[in-house]
Amino acid sequence: GLRSSSTITSTSTSDTVTQSVIATDSATATTTDTVTITVTKPESLEERVRRQMKANFKSLPSPPWPQLDHSTAQAIANGILVGFNTTDINSNTDIDINTDTDIPTMFNNTIVTAYYAFESKHSVKEYTNWMKGLLQTSDPMIVFLQPNTPWVDIIKQHRKHAPTIIATLEFEKLVMSTTFTKEFWDWQHQIDTERLVHKSSGVYKIWNEKLIFLYNAILLNPFQTTGYAWMDIGYFRQIRDAPEPQTPLIKVNYTHPNNSMNPTTNDKSHKNSIPVPQNKVLLLHVRNDPLDSIARVNIAGNAFYGTSQAFLNLYTKYYHTFWDWIHNHHKFIGSDQFVITETCRRHKEVCYPYFAGRFRSWFALSAVVMGEKPITEVSPHYLFKDDENDNGKNGNVNVKIPPNTSQLDVDVQVPQGQRITYCTTTGGSDSDKEIDVVVPVEECKQ
Repeated sequence: GLRSSSTITSTSTSDTVTQSVIATDSATATTTDTVTITVTKPESLEERVRRQMKANFKSLPSPPWPQLDHSTAQAIANGILVGFNTTDINSNTDIDINTDTDIPTMFNNTIVTAYYAFESKHSVKEYTNWMKGLLQTSDPMIVFLQPNTPWVDIIKQHRKHAPTIIATLEFEKLVMSTTFTKEFWDWQHQIDTERLVHKSSGVYKIWNEKLIFLYNAILLNPFQTTGYAWMDIGYFRQIRDAPEPQTPLIKVNYTHPNNSMNPTTNDKSHKNSIPVPQNKVLLLHVRNDPLDSIARVNIAGNAFYGTSQAFLNLYTKYYHTFWDWIHNHHKFIGSDQFVITETCRRHKEVCYPYFAGRFRSWFALSAVVMGEKPITEVSPHYLFKDDENDNGKNGNVNVKIPPNTSQLDVDVQVPQGQRITYCTTTGGSDSDKEIDVVVPVEECKQ
């Protein structure tokens, strides 16, 4: 009989592995058969995320004001991906990795945060220590940073364990830096009653950029989540208050179709009977400043939680309020806490303020989403516009309605696609009269 042998040769590319099996007749040294098998390499989670972001970027709608372009989304799409080797996309057997289907539902929530180092009320050293608590969580995360700074390597080091996108974007290219002129921010710093504490207008820009960061994270949706959160990177001042390393921060479900807020754990001690609707953002009612307060803060700006739709709703209402305040009333908007407090007062349909039992518990909201504290109802003390005609309603005995409050409720049209400045111009019936205005740059008569 004839004796035969086979030889196997392999070649590979980044996408495929090809094996050629050649059977030969050992007596005549002739080839009897050749079979070539090509196996496509499984697509990694990192590759899938990049592909999905690229596809989503191409279909982005025109950016809503105050955004003028897609630079924020571009920063995410071109971001540095770390921590993806810890997750195997192919563990989901229901997904055909060779198709163009979306990323499987592997995660529930995306946390968005940022850090830009400049002179402010807290030092760089403080933030370096504080950020460790948030970075040790296992939730997927998008972190905005100044490019070519040591912070990029710091985030890489602290996020090796969980999927993370480092979106590098120059501070000068932030929406708040490009849509609004230096003259505008100098004016805002001048009218800030806490300007000696805030030290510069840089903090105003970051504070008012939060919902822009969130908006673009939601539209690109790299982790295919329905839940989102903004967390200040220095939120956990004490490491003991943070979740255990490599465990999720968000352990409650605020995206369930039935609007459940029940913890996903089996701990029955936290029964949250009143849900957070999917069209509202969960916020902390942290102070109870009356309406006539010069620097009124009711809502904390360090953490927000909600569905993608809830945040998109809030985005629109927030920047409408923002524009109304600066254009019609020349008010200070540097603190996002001032703006979101007023936004929720006007638009209770987008806000779910949580009361922790006492005021000034600035970091109480994390315990709710970690499943450690129940949530039962909207804060009974929060003053929505609908309640203003009933002085003292819901136990809010500090209600004082300023005589000109109604004029702050104008839902004006934002100046879509336009840059904004502060200047002195002429106007009114007396053309020689000079007035200070906040208007699109083109309308400012020099």
